[in-house]
Amino acid sequence: MTAHYLIAGFMLAAMFVLFLVIAGSMNTIVNLLRKLEYLLIKEEEFHKEALLIRKAMEQKASNEERMQREREEAGGQSEPPS
Repeated sequence: MTAHYLIAGFMLAAMFVLFLVIAGSMNTIVNLLRKLEYLLIKEEEFHKEALLIRKAMEQKASNEERMQREREEAGGQSEPPS
């Protein structure tokens, strides 16, 4: 009868250790997923910012080209003043 109690105790201890290992593994996985989510959000923000900058640069370039054409049509200088 004592052997049954010892085996049951060892099995409970083994199950507890397995529970701790599984809990630690799940904690690590959750931490990695949170880090991945954070990095993906930051990457999306950087892409949006880069797109806004690109649009602003294109708009500035088109405005400069339009102003250049207007100067040329008016017979003004072909180079922008410094």
